[in-house]
Amino acid sequence: MAKNVDILARLGDFKGASQAAREQATDALVEQLGDGWEAEAPDMNEDALSLVHVATRMRFAAVPGGLFEMGFTESDQEDAQEVMDWDGGGGDYVEELVATARPPHDVTVRPFLCARTVWRDGDKIVDADRAEALRVAAELGLRLPSEAELEWIGRDGGETGFILDAADEPDPEELRSRFGLTELHWFQWAADDWHASYDGAPGDSAAWMGGDPAGVYRSGFDLRGSQAEEDCALALAAVRHPGDDGQKCRIRLAWSIP
Repeated sequence: MAKNVDILARLGDFKGASQAAREQATDALVEQLGDGWEAEAPDMNEDALSLVHVATRMRFAAVPGGLFEMGFTESDQEDAQEVMDWDGGGGDYVEELVATARPPHDVTVRPFLCARTVWRDGDKIVDADRAEALRVAAELGLRLPSEAELEWIGRDGGETGFILDAADEPDPEELRSRFGLTELHWFQWAADDWHASYDGAPGDSAAWMGGDPAGVYRSGFDLRGSQAEEDCALALAAVRHPGDDGQKCRIRLAWSIP
């Protein structure tokens, strides 16, 4: 990364960056990425830079990187126990959900660009199978986010066990991440192949390939109703799902920062 963009390397450092430093970093990033991107003024209430993808006119957040523990952790279990009847069946349900999210492992996330919302064709939200999602992203000159990237933003930079602390918020439509991202509660495709556990998982945030090409998707919960324990469990950021031939999910677009 160019020197002015170095503030994106670590989330902890970015939080203390001044408006002037963020403006300089945004301009440097656009220059680095080329004519396909435009700068927006930084929002000091967000821990991200703001860019526009020229071809789609979609707004993107330049998400700072950092280190976090990916997968179902002891801290996640403690968070879940606070909102669920763990010994009355809730614990068994969670254990079933997160069986593929072990062992937890440290991941270094590289800064990346992430669309603020899921992809829409006009005003219509697109639901697509994995092949279609990959095709759409490629035709737009972009990519899908990796599992590690989706978990990083779902955990709000490694700070929460639940996606955007959703267990404490009755309406996920109102949830906005520290990076300025919304709609993180819907099923969304990751770029990765499916692996049934994290045995051998990489320690960086690149998509993990070489597994089942059916793919993997993340999230998928609704807390607008009764906030049943099942809904709370599905909001855990570590939860992951294997794709299949009939599965359709939303498309969130991403791009790498060189």
